[in-house]
Amino acid sequence: MNEESVLPESLKTIWESRKLRLEVTLLALATAYAGAFALGGLLIFLYFFRHDFNAGGIAASDTVAMALCSFGFFALTSFLLLATSFAAHPIVRVIYWLLNRYKVYRQRRHVRPGVAIDTVAMSREIGMPIRFEWKAKDRVAIGFGSLLLLFLLISMYLGPPVLFRLFFPLLGAGGFLSLFWFGRTRHVYCLWPATETLNGFDGWMRSLSNGWRNTVVCCVVVLSILPFGFSELQDLSFMTIGFRIQNVNVRLDKADFQQIMDKATRAGIAINPCETIEADTSVLNHVDVLWHRLGTQGLLSFPTLPVGEVRPQYQAVIRMQPLNTDINVLEALGPALLCEEFLSDMLFKADGFTLRESAGPRLERSLGWLNKDAQGVRLRIAVHGVHPTAIVEKREESLGYKQGRAVSSYLSRAYNLPLESILVENFETRTPKRNCDAQAGQSNKLCERMNRRIEISRYSPDDVIAGN
Repeated sequence: MNEESVLPESLKTIWESRKLRLEVTLLALATAYAGAFALGGLLIFLYFFRHDFNAGGIAASDTVAMALCSFGFFALTSFLLLATSFAAHPIVRVIYWLLNRYKVYRQRRHVRPGVAIDTVAMSREIGMPIRFEWKAKDRVAIGFGSLLLLFLLISMYLGPPVLFRLFFPLLGAGGFLSLFWFGRTRHVYCLWPATETLNGFDGWMRSLSNGWRNTVVCCVVVLSILPFGFSELQDLSFMTIGFRIQNVNVRLDKADFQQIMDKATRAGIAINPCETIEADTSVLNHVDVLWHRLGTQGLLSFPTLPVGEVRPQYQAVIRMQPLNTDINVLEALGPALLCEEFLSDMLFKADGFTLRESAGPRLERSLGWLNKDAQGVRLRIAVHGVHPTAIVEKREESLGYKQGRAVSSYLSRAYNLPLESILVENFETRTPKRNCDAQAGQSNKLCERMNRRIEISRYSPDDVIAGN
């Protein structure tokens, strides 16, 4: 006998109802997952397109990570829009008050003195939308929004350039959303000026409820504004979920480390500033991991660059695509050490001590931790790798010391520092960046070029320095 036939009708109804709810829930979850997977795949494709990169084969198990991409992008964008809605609310209120004052001023010019002005009737008479009203009891929102706006302005001023590029698009979108968070209107969409005939879109909009009209209008406006900051939002969302990591130490395969070191030396970039490279070293510092974890290949950028930062002409950037299995992220770095390293060939002409035209901007960009108005700043300039061409009676006559004095003179002018606060030392060839004895041919030339370097650091007079 069939088991279901012995069940009471009430139990059958309850079971069928719960079964239907379960099926609907599973179908909704499957649909949401499919949508998240599709959106995540689109975001990854656009990211690869922006960076001209192909991660290789992506396994079926990576579909969860694709859905995570869309969730991270949606969550970050929603949070920023919510924050900017509060921050833009005080600005929108001020603009609304000014527009009302201007409208009343214009109306008074056409009305006799002493006659009351009916703004609602006048608006209807000329075919304008019904007036907008703010909700009551929003003083807390205005106060909180003012404090949040002040915080965002300070963060934009002190933070990386990406915040400046994101601030205005998000503030515009948030300002529009604040109209519906803290205000009410009878009709969001209307024909103005009024027309007798309706097209298909007009008819569809009039058939919707006021809430759905608000939703459609908000989606259209916000989606039209967000593309102005899409690349920054995408990078930040990928950093949030861990697909992109900035300013980290990365252990590479020996061959990959040698390759990126040779590329960087040719481009005039100092590897691992102010650190000696040992024979068994394969750790690269200050790397921007643009992509890893998904696919067979990762993408590294060296030196690391903040998200959205404009790359000046004098700043070279090395890209590399090692296997994901060869990338071992060791640790995230904190603020940069107060020490920078420059290849002498990039600052001076061959065997000379006159700074190149591009040397000044290169120095100023890399020495961002120097405050031009700082008092009591002391710098140490250490010149390495300059071979003594002849015996000189005074150290001031050596080529290395002349190069150091040229750099100190420029920094003194650029940062208003007295020359007495800048210590110049010439180490010649006593402290090589890397041992070049095992190198031959072109590799030896690149190695020797790496050894010819100038280190600029902040120091205290109490520091013990093994210099000249």
